[in-house]
Amino acid sequence: MKGEEILIIIEDHHKKVFALLDKIISNQQILIQNQNKIMATLADIQTEVAAEDTVIDSAIALLNGLAAQVAALQPNQEAIDALAADITAKTQALSQAVVTNTPAS
Repeated sequence: MKGEEILIIIEDHHKKVFALLDKIISNQQILIQNQNKIMATLADIQTEVAAEDTVIDSAIALLNGLAAQVAALQPNQEAIDALAADITAKTQALSQAVVTNTPAS
């Protein structure tokens, strides 16, 4: 083999190596982009869960408050009627909020 032939073979191998390196780098960039998308999605879900937890905690506080009001009632029909109206209004508001914020299937 002559020196020129060896150089041509080496140059050909270098081209192949560089082409493979370019593919590896391209795939690595795609992986990083996908990882960033996944992490953004995870952060969105964490935010939504935190907001949901706040709503759930508020509903629990509402129900505990209603239970305390019922426990504190004296045998008074007017107070019972007012509490029943309050419970009905809050139940409707809570039901509407659930319907409004539940995605359609």
